Amino acid sequence: MRKQIQLQVNEMIEDVLSNHFRNPCGHAYSVRNVTLRMLKTTSVAHLEKFTFNPREALQIANAAYLHDIGKLMIPQKILNKNGPLSQKEREVMESHTMDGAMLIFFHPNYHQRVLQKYAFEIALHHHERVDGSGYPDGLSGLSLYPWVQIASLADVFVALTEERPYRAAYTQEEAWKMIQQGECGAFNSSILRCLDRNQDKWMESLV
Repeated sequence: MRKQIQLQVNEMIEDVLSNHFRNPCGHAYSVRNVTLRMLKTTSVAHLEKFTFNPREALQIANAAYLHDIGKLMIPQKILNKNGPLSQKEREVMESHTMDGAMLIFFHPNYHQRVLQKYAFEIALHHHERVDGSGYPDGLSGLSLYPWVQIASLADVFVALTEERPYRAAYTQEEAWKMIQQGECGAFNSSILRCLDRNQDKWMESLV
């Protein structure tokens, strides 16, 4: 099992470094695409702290592809549970952030900028929220890197629009409204306003 996980990790990281994805579908790839669209939108709008050149935006989006890489370490019975998780199961699930960061940190290509600067932080902190209510470190405000905030928002948006064992998929409009109303945790208000004004620039097909 450990060897199989390492093979999957290596393939995913190779895809990111080469910008050539063997499996251009699924949640991870959708998060990568939505992250890129959101980054382009905030950059064109010259949103302070959220403006990136095209090369940076592509690196961040590709890094976002690895946001849930730590879930390779989570038992399938927990990942696919059709119902609420117990407290112990939730603790196991939440460990995917630390696991993902460590899988990236100990990879031989960790020295690459896309992994060291972007992917590590996104994997570790994509469940943090600007009000400090997230995990694993309870970071808030300026403690959260801008690229982590964008990838986190993309992850939640994509997750809401996907079917889950315990619920049907929400429409994009429903998902965005839930995010704006704070039903999925607190996000940077400047990002939300910018993306809301420019929905046509990023809210497209998720494939």
